[in-house]
Order: sequence, then C-alpha cells, then structure tokens
Amino acid sequence: MAFVASCGPRSRSGATAVPGLLAAALLLVGCATVAPGAAGRGSAQAAPRAAGDPFEGLNRRLFGLGGRLDGGLVRPIVNGYRRVTPGPVRRALHNILQNADEPLVFLNDVLQLHPRAAVRTAARFGANTTVGIVGIFDPATPAGLPHHDNGFGSTLGRYGVGPGPYVYMPFLGPTSIRDMVGEGVDFATDPLSFAKYRHARTVAIARTGLDLLDEREQAEKDLQTLDTSADPYATVRSVYLQSREAEIKGPDASFEALPAFPSEGEAAAPPGPMTPPPEPPAAAPAVPAP
Repeated sequence: MAFVASCGPRSRSGATAVPGLLAAALLLVGCATVAPGAAGRGSAQAAPRAAGDPFEGLNRRLFGLGGRLDGGLVRPIVNGYRRVTPGPVRRALHNILQNADEPLVFLNDVLQLHPRAAVRTAARFGANTTVGIVGIFDPATPAGLPHHDNGFGSTLGRYGVGPGPYVYMPFLGPTSIRDMVGEGVDFATDPLSFAKYRHARTVAIARTGLDLLDEREQAEKDLQTLDTSADPYATVRSVYLQSREAEIKGPDASFEALPAFPSEGEAAAPPGPMTPPPEPPAAAPAVPAP
C-alpha cells in the first residue's frame, strides 16, 4: 500500500488561495480521505492508542468529516475528471506537475548534502524541460533518472528533528508538526514561485488546483482499499508514519508490521496451537578407545 508515499505532505506551488468549487473541495479533504462510512467503522477503541498520536480523538473526528466530504463531493468530481479527460492527457498533466516539483527537490537535496542526488535531480529537470517539452513527457525516467520526493520536512528529519505529534487535517490530510513546518517553508521557498512574468499569480493558482486534483486522482485505487479495513484511520496513520520514516532514513528505516485489522464482519482468527521447538539431535554414544 503506497498511497501515503505519493500523498504525503508536498508543496508544489506558491499560490496563496485557490478559488472555485473544485479547489475548495479538494483543499477540504486533502489527498488521503476515505469513502463515507469507512472512517466510521473504526473507533478509538479499535486499536491501541499510538504513542505519537496524542490528538487521536480530534484526529478521528476530522478523518470522519473528510471521508464524508470525499464520498459526497470530491470523489464524484474526480470520477468526472477521469471520464472527460483521456488517460494520455492525465499522464501529461501529472508529468508537468511533477517536473515543476524538481527545483524544490533539488534545493532540499543540496540542503541535505546529497550532491549526487542533486546532480541527478538537476539533470532530470533539464532533460524533461527540454526534450520532454516542459515536462509533458518523461524521458528522464527510462534514462535512469527517476523522480524522488523531497521537501523541507525531510530535511528537518535528516538533521534529527523528530516528527512530533501526528495530525490529521482536512486541509492537508495526514501530517505531523514537523511536516507542517516543512510545508510552510516549501511554500515560501519554491524556486518557481519567485519567477516574475505576466499572469504568474494565475498560473500559480491553477497549478495548486491541478496539483490537488492530480494527487487525489492518483490515490484513488489505494483509497478504495481502505474500505475493507475495520479501522481505516489507524491504517492511514501507520502507513503514513512508516513511509515518512523510509523517505527520511532510507534503507536504515525500521518498520513495524501494519495493524492486521480484520474486515468488517470478519472475526479475528483464534491463535493456533504453539509448535514446540524441535528437540536437539541425540548425542552419538561415546566409542571407547581401543
């Protein structure tokens, strides 16, 4: 399950407001909400309270609100977008938005003292902006330069700043105090937001709205899998926190098993009989010396 890695905190624009029904609806629910009823199936008693989630009661209420808004408003908008927009056009839009992220990724590669990653990011941005026609196409990935996410929240984590309390916000989806600070810095330092040209503000606003729509559309399959979980809130929290740890620590990240919540109406299987450890082989009888 990888939707949190793609829908985690990301800042791709310097826009300060997003007008219109579509953008307002997407901002209300963030990119990690569930269908109506899914959030309500779990309760605070469905799983042990997580140590890093002191606001769990409030977070669960906001998660449930996001699920109802998503099922009643945002999911129909996303489904309509899929029906009227051909797949190649959606892919081109995704590539353009991802390419617009690369300068911010490059900046944080540099801040984290990762020169090789910074060079690869710069090469990827150059290739996709020129050969890929401002990112419509992605020739860099098959050439061995895949995209990787990065932001100031990850930079803080790499320098030892802990995530702080887990927070679910209808405007942002799953996040943490550290990543909220990182979002603000990303918002203020996105290199593309400093470009001065005619209609720059309009472009920035459109970029924000399209980015939110693209992220929600990309997450649809993963969000549907939450409908089978008895406690979608705890599942989202576990996946989000572990994927963020993996982004920050890389291969050194340690993972715990995700909560094995039974589907609704399915009783947990009783533990089977314990299998005793195998007995050690009997020692061979000693052979007397001649």
